[in-house]
Amino acid sequence: MKNLKRFLSGVLAGALLLAASPMALAASDIENHWSKSYIEYMSKLGVMKASSDGTYKPDQAISRAEFMRYLNRAFHFTDKANISFSDVTEVAVAHGYINGMGDNKMAPLGNLTREQAATIIGRLHKYTPTASASSLTFTDKNKIQSYSAGYIAEAVDKGYIVGYPDGSFKPQELITRAQMAKILYAYMGTSLDQKDASYTG
Repeated sequence: MKNLKRFLSGVLAGALLLAASPMALAASDIENHWSKSYIEYMSKLGVMKASSDGTYKPDQAISRAEFMRYLNRAFHFTDKANISFSDVTEVAVAHGYINGMGDNKMAPLGNLTREQAATIIGRLHKYTPTASASSLTFTDKNKIQSYSAGYIAEAVDKGYIVGYPDGSFKPQELITRAQMAKILYAYMGTSLDQKDASYTG
């Protein structure tokens, strides 16, 4: 009886330790999430990493700083540019894909909307939108601002970005880590970390 109790206690203790481990937390965090394969791929490449508690928090809105970090890691950007922003000391803006928010600030802790993210990545990808904004069929296309409409139309045309099942795009909704993982997966194509891969954007 004593041995059985010891055995059960050991099993319970092991289960508790396993549940508290970062790997277990990370697995359960995205295990049944639609973005699991995208996040795992980005994690494999070192683009996205688990938080200090071992989770990925796929539905959490990303900050501008995270957004830049993911892009820099994904496309292996390391060049630094001279900056004069009062709220950051150094940022990889040499490739010209992101600007300040006015008033000499970068607002690194601020968030990005879906249309802002689509525009920035579209500019980074070095294409000039040829798809017409009028071709957009989203039910809320009237909420998409003119500066982003062409980039969104181009991204939709190329299959880089999709809308929601209800037919909307939700341009003003904050972009999440899960959405970012899927968008990067589509834009990157074959990873530079794989044999014979090349980035020609």
